Amino acid sequence: MKYKTLTKGGSTYYRKLKTLIPIKGKYEKDFLNTILQNLESICSEQPAITYHELCNRIGTPKDIIIEYYENADTEYVIQKLRISSIIRHIVISILLIAVVVACIELYSFHKLYTQVDHSIDGYSIETPPTEVP
Repeated sequence: MKYKTLTKGGSTYYRKLKTLIPIKGKYEKDFLNTILQNLESICSEQPAITYHELCNRIGTPKDIIIEYYENADTEYVIQKLRISSIIRHIVISILLIAVVVACIELYSFHKLYTQVDHSIDGYSIETPPTEVP
């Protein structure tokens, strides 16, 4: 944690605020740094301040994020959300491909295991074919 100067309530407030931001671009990082500086000054003035007192004084983290995005540039937010959506889809696709490849490898290992299980010292035991009457 880089916010060691905050009280327990201040760090909880900042962590919840940081969690609610869906995208983390340059402007969001500047916004979070400004909030962090404000929280540090409030916590230095009142070391015993709690999370609920901060919510009453500043507003809930949800309200602050809503206000931030209401005042933010719409095109910027849409672009950042589109980029994060593309990245999310790429990561999900890579994970699905990895799962499919792992399943294929497990199937081939199982097939090899059954072949080895039916052999003794590298020799195959052939069973006579069953005749169907």
